[in-house]
Amino acid sequence: MKKLKIFSLLCICTFFVLIQACSSEDTTQEENKVLTNETATNITPTSETPSPTIKPEEAQHDLNIDTSVFSYAESVDVDDTRKVNKHINLIVNMNEGPTAGLATEHVLLQTYDFLQQEDIKGADIVTISINQNDTLISKITVDSRKFKAGEHLINSVLAASKIDHMNDDVVEYGEALERW
Repeated sequence: MKKLKIFSLLCICTFFVLIQACSSEDTTQEENKVLTNETATNITPTSETPSPTIKPEEAQHDLNIDTSVFSYAESVDVDDTRKVNKHINLIVNMNEGPTAGLATEHVLLQTYDFLQQEDIKGADIVTISINQNDTLISKITVDSRKFKAGEHLINSVLAASKIDHMNDDVVEYGEALERW
């Protein structure tokens, strides 16, 4: 009987030890994964590897371009290729509320402010496509080197621009109000 008690006690102890070992093994593996991920992200370059230096002009290009001036737009998509060809391409998506002509007028007025911000330094050309209901209604290409801020906002923008496309409604609106 004494042997049976010792054997039972030994089995119970072994069972608890196995349970404890299994649970601590899972924890240890998770801790190892966390430690491995932390050490991988915290690796610092050795002194043998030279760190790249960024010129001030290049640092400017890495900034996000502020498109908040286009307050009437639903969204603005930016394609910044200043490093390659000194060009910024904007796609301004307008809501369907205003007419195509008024939507174009809003974007041209807001382009005046856009062209004066520091975020776009280094861009010689800025192309602005104006979409409404997923349809291109206007497109202008602005030579920012020719842009001069003047008293008349739209005239200042258009003086430095080439009109690439305007649909009939936009042309009619501009002619009626003598805008373009």
